[in-house]
Amino acid sequence: MKKMTVDKIIQKDFIENRSRVLDLAAYLDRIDRSDESTGVTDFRVDSLKRAIAHLIEGGPGRVIRAQGILSDQSLLIRDSAEKNQGAFGASRNSCC
Repeated sequence: MKKMTVDKIIQKDFIENRSRVLDLAAYLDRIDRSDESTGVTDFRVDSLKRAIAHLIEGGPGRVIRAQGILSDQSLLIRDSAEKNQGAFGASRNSCC
């Protein structure tokens, strides 16, 4: 299978990824505008911002670095797992 050229990749996927960036920007704006945005931080939002920073850095392995940041590395089963999903989508502990 022949690899796609840079131009073809951009032509094919730019609009979809532009939309994703705008969705993230709107999400972060909503958090900033909320009534509770008086300096309160949440580990999930902090993790998302760290993952975005890794995307900007460039170089190979972006998805692995971002996935590491946005994954809960805990091996403990949460009490809430029986009733709910139990996953947070990010680790409370700093990593990566």
